[in-house]
Amino acid sequence: MKKTPTRTYVLFAVLLCVISSYIYFFVYGEFAKNDLFYSHIRSRPHKYILSEISFQVQDTKAFYNNEELKACNISMRQVIAKNDKTSPETLAMLAKDEDIFVKRNVASNPSSTSNILSILADDKDVFVRRLVVRHPSVLLNDLYKIAKSRRDSRIYWEIARSTKFDENIWKLWQHELSEPTMHSIANNKSCPPTILDQLSEKDSIVVRLSVVQNSNTSRKTLQKMTSDTHMQIADIAKRRLKEQQ
Repeated sequence: MKKTPTRTYVLFAVLLCVISSYIYFFVYGEFAKNDLFYSHIRSRPHKYILSEISFQVQDTKAFYNNEELKACNISMRQVIAKNDKTSPETLAMLAKDEDIFVKRNVASNPSSTSNILSILADDKDVFVRRLVVRHPSVLLNDLYKIAKSRRDSRIYWEIARSTKFDENIWKLWQHELSEPTMHSIANNKSCPPTILDQLSEKDSIVVRLSVVQNSNTSRKTLQKMTSDTHMQIADIAKRRLKEQQ
């Protein structure tokens, strides 16, 4: 029987170290931010599981006043913030909570109003702002505010996929966009045809390929792309023009 080379075991050990490091620093690290939540668990570990599960299966109220919310522990406020039956008045108070997971639940709650999302648009947590961008009730002014902030590249990708992406955001970004962001914009089915036309002239083949396949790309742009230097892009442009006849 052929012996397994020693280097195979070494490579396997290195792979395990890399995976363990990723889990610790990126997965556990994200949840470790919520120190108050963990201190709450440590304060009563024998009661935590049963009490929290029993709370979550109960119907929560639609409205809580400020005093009632203060009396709730963090995990309870997270459940209230996630419940789509929670009143906008209660969600507005929870939008100012110190816990990031409470605020993330408020930002993703379909019952959150545009005024509540405006409170969260300035939040320092990038995931809260990304959820605000995704929310159908987000105001254009708040979207512009987040687009101007440039605090995190992940915001670029989120806004680039937004159904509300428009010329104003494009003007803010057009001179400093990375290829992945341009690719996301070119894939956006709500992207204005004028922007797609400008993207059709970019050097990136991946970006131009997304433009030529976008259903929002104008006939004028497709005609221009029939002369593209990349054969596949030119062929797709010709085929789409033929289908539109």
